[in-house]
Amino acid sequence: RAAEMGEPERVDEYLAEIERRDGADAGRSVAPLTVPPGALMLDTAVLDVEACVSAIVAALPVST
Repeated sequence: RAAEMGEPERVDEYLAEIERRDGADAGRSVAPLTVPPGALMLDTAVLDVEACVSAIVAALPVST
């Protein structure tokens, strides 16, 4: 996010902001943020677009 915003020096601030938001979303009493069983989790901080697409395609069920 810091790179997207053109402010790489704020990376720690952005990370703290994201962690606060995700914590609030996960801890709310109504419709808390959860990862459903069987969900495909991709770390886009380490995967480029091509790697993400490859992972998604690989996870798709093969139809016959």
